[in-house]
Amino acid sequence: MFQNKVDLRIHHTKEYVYEALCLLLKKFKYQKITISMIIKKSGVGRTTFYRHFYTKDDILLDKLKGHTFALIERLNNTCDLSSYDKDIDKKVKLFFQYWDEHPEIINLIISLHKTQLLYSTWTSVLIDMFSVIDMGLSLNISKLYTAHFASGGLTSLLIEWFKNNRKDSVDFISKHFYIPNIHKLT
Repeated sequence: MFQNKVDLRIHHTKEYVYEALCLLLKKFKYQKITISMIIKKSGVGRTTFYRHFYTKDDILLDKLKGHTFALIERLNNTCDLSSYDKDIDKKVKLFFQYWDEHPEIINLIISLHKTQLLYSTWTSVLIDMFSVIDMGLSLNISKLYTAHFASGGLTSLLIEWFKNNRKDSVDFISKHFYIPNIHKLT
């Protein structure tokens, strides 16, 4: 019970900070916003802020990671995540569906020219996932490079799709992510 109250309080604190940053972005450029401005606008204490964040980018990363974990939970509930190539079309479609339903953080990251946050977050997640699943790879194929390849492709497609205001359907855009037949690579 106590743990749930603490977790909820942390969640609220992080949301207040994120919302404060978003409100400040309506008046100021990202580079002009200071941590002190965010602290004042959010109403959290300086110590509380630094307990959760070190930089403004950390606020964006926290929000992105929260959504990424929700996406993984959705994938885990609907797809077989024990194998890299099993249900790959379904996994890719769910990836784009999720971000189509939750566009705010992606739009914000793109508008701030912080797309490296997308690449680094998703590459890290894929490296972690690939370390524990059956990849079905030949001995000549690296899990690390495969994670970078997959992350780069998904992220690049997502960014371009968002820059085009998501005019194309999820079905259409997800068909553009092609995974070569990894079993035949030698």
